Amino acid sequence: MAILNGTTVSSSEINPVKHKFIGVFRQPTMPIVKGDCFMCDCGQVLWTAEAVQDHWRLGHMDVPQYIDI
Repeated sequence: MAILNGTTVSSSEINPVKHKFIGVFRQPTMPIVKGDCFMCDCGQVLWTAEAVQDHWRLGHMDVPQYIDI
């Protein structure tokens, strides 16, 4: 997932020739864990709210932002 010109798009739509990276977006609050665990995009299974919070603080849930060149 990425943000292109303010719209959420698939990461496969980003073309480095056409799009400029401008930074990352971090949600103001960590994601809410629903159920017993949370699966991070990095492949790690997080079993506690503290583990999710640590991952969020490390930037694992940040979304890259791009604009058209």
